[in-house]
Amino acid sequence: MIVVDSDILVDVIRRHPPALSWFASQREEPVVVPGYVAMELNLGLLDSLIAFTAIELGETLHTFNQKHYAAIRDLKTVQPYAH
Repeated sequence: MIVVDSDILVDVIRRHPPALSWFASQREEPVVVPGYVAMELNLGLLDSLIAFTAIELGETLHTFNQKHYAAIRDLKTVQPYAH
């Protein structure tokens, strides 16, 4: 397992060639983004806590912010009704 910090992911998001190359080479082990790192990058504190609560419970998060939560790999989201 490879745990990454936000500075690595910022370089990946910015398409920095060395970061992309390193990230692409990590096929042997899963890359893990801690919840706090996700909070730094694209979610607020409360949204991160909500997301990781759903993951810990093994449940789907019902939300209309699917784009917002897309960076969290193990989170399953669903829109519960037409918005």
